[in-house]
This record gives sequence, C-alpha cells and structure tokens, in this order.
Amino acid sequence: MAPTVLGKRKSLTGLLMRGDYKEADPEYQQEIDMWILDYVVYMASDVLIDERNAERDVESLLNGPRPDNMLLTANEFLQFFKATYPHQDLSPALKWRSRLVQFLSLFTRRLRLTTSSPSMEVLEHHREMCNIGTSLRQSNTFLNDEGLQDWNALPLSNEQLAQNQQRVLTELKVGEESVTGYYGSSSSITLQDLLPLFMSLIAQRCEDLDMIAEPLLLELAAEFMLQAALEQLLIYGNNSAQTLRDCFSYRWDPDGIQEFRAAFLQRYASSLGKEELQDIADEAELINDFFHEELDHEVPGWKQIREKFMGFLKPEKGMAANSQMELAASQHSVFRFEGEILSLLQNMLWSSPVPFLIQVENEQVEGLSKEESAKLLAMVRL
Repeated sequence: MAPTVLGKRKSLTGLLMRGDYKEADPEYQQEIDMWILDYVVYMASDVLIDERNAERDVESLLNGPRPDNMLLTANEFLQFFKATYPHQDLSPALKWRSRLVQFLSLFTRRLRLTTSSPSMEVLEHHREMCNIGTSLRQSNTFLNDEGLQDWNALPLSNEQLAQNQQRVLTELKVGEESVTGYYGSSSSITLQDLLPLFMSLIAQRCEDLDMIAEPLLLELAAEFMLQAALEQLLIYGNNSAQTLRDCFSYRWDPDGIQEFRAAFLQRYASSLGKEELQDIADEAELINDFFHEELDHEVPGWKQIREKFMGFLKPEKGMAANSQMELAASQHSVFRFEGEILSLLQNMLWSSPVPFLIQVENEQVEGLSKEESAKLLAMVRL
C-alpha cells in the first residue's frame, strides 16, 4: 500500500491511478520530495557499504550507482529538503537513515582522502561538539586504578606510529595507490570522532523498535570504544588519560541528562548555536537511555562488558604499557571489527521500512501496475 508520509492528504498514488494528478502540482511536492530524500539516502547508505566490502574483498564495484555520485546527491538533497521545509519533521526511519549515511560516509572512507573527507575546519567543529557531548556524560572509569596511573609513560616515536599506520592499512586492504599520508594525520577522521555517532545510531534503532540492547550489540559497542582507544594510542600517538576516559565514558547515568541540560545550554550558548546545542543534548539523552533498563537499572550486562573491554588495556604485572597495547591490538583484529560494524549496519538498514520509491521500482506497491509505476518514477524524475 502507498505510505502516508505527511498524513493529512489523500494518497498521491491514489490520484495517479485515477488520473487526477497533474505534474508539478505544488500541493503534493513536499510528499514527492520526501519520497526522493528517503530513496537517495537509503541508496547512498547501501552503496557505501557495498563499496567498502568490495575493497575488503579486493574487488571493484562492477555495476550499479557510483558511490561518489549517490553520496553527493544524498547530501545535496538533504540540505535542499531542510532549507525548503524547515519545519517538517522526518519520520523515525528517515531520520535514522540520514544519520546512517553521515556515519558511513566517514567510517568507510576514513583511511584515505576522498571527496567526502571533511575539511579541517569542519572536523575541528565536529570535535568541539563531541567534547561538549562528553561533558554531559558523567564518567567514573578505571583511570585511577594502579595499573593505569602512568599512561603518559607511553611514548611512541614517529617511526613506530608510521609502522602501526601501515600495518592497519595493510590489514584493511587499502591499496598503495590510496595511501597518501592521510591516515594518522590530524586532519583524518578517527574512530573516536565517530564513536558518539555510532552510539546514537544503535540507540535510535533500539528506541524505534522499542527494544533493549542484546549482549552481542553491547559487545560490539564496547569493542568500538576499545578500537577507538587503541587507534588513538597506536596510530595517533595520543596517550592522554583523558582520551581513554572519553572513549570509555558511555554508560547509564542514573541522574540522567535532563538535570544538566539547562546549565549545559547556558554554558555553551556563546560558542555554538541553539539548534546545535539542542542536538548534542538530545543525542546524549538518547545514548543515556540506550543503557537504561526499567526500574532505574543499567541495561543487564553492560557494566561487566564495559569493564572487560577496559581490562584489555591494563598491562599485566611486569608488562610495559606499549607492549600491552600491541597485544590488545593483535587480539582484536580491526579488519574483523570493521566487517562486523558494516554487517550490523547493513542488516539494520535492510530491516528498516523500505523506501516507497524502491517499492515502486520493484513493482511491489499494491494496486499500482507496471505502467503506473513507470509513470510515477518518471514524474519524480528518478
């Protein structure tokens, strides 16, 4: 059946089937634009995953839409939609897919400079927003433990960092022609940069499905934190205790975010816009709820899982901290980790409601003939 996107009008497809619709009728343009946005965001997400999986298999994408073109179309149309319909709320599925394509455009292409790589100005602004979000999460981590009091005694030379960077690029099967010294530089996107966005992705999906996170999902969330910390230490040479605290700061805060929200908005009002601050606070609240179960308890098993993955960074007695980091990296393959993230997100994408125009393309809309489907696709210029 045709979806009710905006909810208050007669179905556009119904008018089309009766021949009542006139092309470019402004009454229905918003609904058409919503269909197109949903389509291009979904397709861009899918093709970005396919592109990275092909690279991992040392293959080329033989047919289908080009990733750069699809991503450019999705980004431009999203900006157009926001500017044209500033007060129109997106459906939960479309809101999640818009967040997904943003994450995938950075996660799948973070190892080399591409057309979707953020500028230094944009990246610095993103990191500022991440730091502000971290300030909303109250963290009591392991960093006062005896085994981790000397993190600043973990110096890595530029040569060691270069060797580690090359090891990761080789493991992730990034071709030599793509290696330009970008990965590991201050202008490259890091897993720590992407950690809040990933957490909000899985949190929003669980909220939309009204489900509590399963242990396997929590394990993957904890490994993302571990991989982010290892990358900072071994690839970027950042051995700050605060960095580790930030990476492992995700847990349920029984006081919630609401208590700090007003003070937070006032504190940062001069550095960021009101809408950006609201987005940060909303994201922090969403993630906090993800780790919350009923009856004011943290989701079962998260405390143990989080502590287990933090434990991989604690040096064994008599072992140097840098040796422990190298051991942890060898025991937690970044190639396997990346594959599991891609698989998880593709499964989440495929299990979300299929965009209406894809249903039309596949002739899956009840009551819409092949000729009417072709007419509808031509009408929206897809």
